[in-house]
Amino acid sequence: MKIGYVPYNSDFVSHPGDYRRFCWYAKNKNIDFELANFDTKYDLVVLTQAADITLWKNYKHGKIIYDLIDSYLLIPKTNIKGVFRGLAKTLSGQYSEITFNNWKAVIEMCRRSDAVVCTTIEQRDEILSYSSNVETILDSHNDFIHDVKTNYKIGNVIRLVWEGLPDNIFQLEILKEPLAKLSRKYNIELHVVTDKVGSKYLGKYGSIKSEDVVKKIFDNSFVHSWSSDNLLKITKMCDVAIIPINLKNKLTLGKPENKLLLFWRMGIPTIVSATPSYVRAMNKAGIASFVHNTENEWIESIENVINNEKYRESVGSLGRKYVTERYNSDAIIKQWDRVFNSIGFNSIT
Repeated sequence: MKIGYVPYNSDFVSHPGDYRRFCWYAKNKNIDFELANFDTKYDLVVLTQAADITLWKNYKHGKIIYDLIDSYLLIPKTNIKGVFRGLAKTLSGQYSEITFNNWKAVIEMCRRSDAVVCTTIEQRDEILSYSSNVETILDSHNDFIHDVKTNYKIGNVIRLVWEGLPDNIFQLEILKEPLAKLSRKYNIELHVVTDKVGSKYLGKYGSIKSEDVVKKIFDNSFVHSWSSDNLLKITKMCDVAIIPINLKNKLTLGKPENKLLLFWRMGIPTIVSATPSYVRAMNKAGIASFVHNTENEWIESIENVINNEKYRESVGSLGRKYVTERYNSDAIIKQWDRVFNSIGFNSIT
C-alpha cells in the first residue's frame, strides 16, 4: 500500500499538526508513507491544512483523508479575515489556483475526500453537510509527556504558564487587566513557552519577537523556547496554567480542547475561557468552576487556586485522571483505525 502525506513541515517532526496527529498514528502502527507528490499514484493521500486543496481536490488516483483541524466553515461569511483568507493563501503560494472564496475551497475538498478528520462536535456537524464520513480526533500528547506535576506547594512567587505558537500570544491580552490587578496583591510571574520568533501572517510572513509581545501584556513575564522538555520543566515549576481565548473570534472560539488536555496530562490546574469545547471537557472532568467569561471571574478563580493547596492538587488530579482515561494512546489509535477501516484499508489496522 502506497501512502502520500502533505505535511505542515516536510521533516514531519517539527510541527504539532504533524507529529501529534497522522505522523504519530503512522509511527505507532508502523505505517510507511512519503511526502506526497500530486503526479504520483497513491492508494491513499493524507492532507493537512497546509495542503494546496485547490490542487488536491482534482486528484484522481487514490483515496483521500482530509485532516481539517480548524473551524473554517463555522466562520461567518462577513468575517474580514475569512473573506480574504483564500486570496491570502493564493498570494502566499499555498494555493496554486486563484481563490477568492476559501469556504468554497474547503467545502470542495471535503466533498472530494473519502474521509474528513476534524476536532470538535460543531465542526463535525457542519462538515456532515458535505461528507458522510467524518471522524472527530484530538491530538496525541502521549509520546512526549513523560512526567507530571506532583508538588502543589506555593511560595512567595505565584507562577502562571501559557503554551502556544507566537501568533496566538495575542490571546493573553484578555488577561492584561486581571494580571495587573492580581499583581498589586501577589507576586505574579507569567511564563510563556513558545518559539522565540514567529510569523504574523500565514505562518511565514512578518516577524514576531515573542518576548516583545508578551512584555506589552505583562511586564513580569518570561519567554521560554518551546521544546517538550522545556514545556514539562516549566509547567511543573508553575502553579496554574491559563488558556484565555477571545470569545468574539469565531475561529478561536471553535478551537478544540487540545491545549487543555496537554496541561491536564502534566497534572497542572488549568483555567480557561468558556469555549464550547472547554466547557464540555471541564464539565466531563468535574471542574466546571474553572471556565470563565469575565475579567472578574478570572481574578476570582486564580485567587481561589492561589489560596488553597488541596484545591490545586485535587483539580490537577481530576484533569490528569480524565485525560489518561479518555485520551490514552489506545483510544486515539482506535479512532484513526476507524477512519482507515471506513475507506477500505482494514489490512493495516
